[in-house]
Amino acid sequence: MAIFLILMGILGRLSGNGFGQKWGVSWLPEALMCVPYGVALGSALGYALWPDKPYLGILLAFAGFAVSYAGMQSATWHFLRWETHTDPNTERTATIKPLVDFIAARFGYSLGQEGYAWIAAMVKGFIIGLPVGGFITAIGWAVGYEIGSHAHGRVKFDPHAVSEFMSSALGAIGILVFLWLMV
Repeated sequence: MAIFLILMGILGRLSGNGFGQKWGVSWLPEALMCVPYGVALGSALGYALWPDKPYLGILLAFAGFAVSYAGMQSATWHFLRWETHTDPNTERTATIKPLVDFIAARFGYSLGQEGYAWIAAMVKGFIIGLPVGGFITAIGWAVGYEIGSHAHGRVKFDPHAVSEFMSSALGAIGILVFLWLMV
């Protein structure tokens, strides 16, 4: 389990900060990171519902991958600074921003506040983890970015690497819990 979580953290880091673009394959680490979400859905739920029709499990796996990948494609710029977003760039777009704005407004938060960042990270994590329930991944994603926010000024490398690694690794706990519950 630990090796799986570490590998997911590494894929999360490779997915973040345009790291994959250096090799011209920015989509590849994100896609690889979403495969376990789809496979978990297809194998566990597909077998539970249709044990005699494995092709339906394969279709579920592709659907789960697609949902997770859509979540990975949603931007993170609106919560990257976490605690110090004093000059939010309101010109940039993010697929999930209208949903985040709606939820954040219910709690009295707006772009640039830490509460907004928590909600944005949880929404992104929820969508990524939706094939396996979403809730544990949502919490793991936000906690990972909280941990990473404390790396600013404390590490000699890009502190977002800590956020990306931790959010992906902690979010992947949702896959393990889902499989444990389904088996």
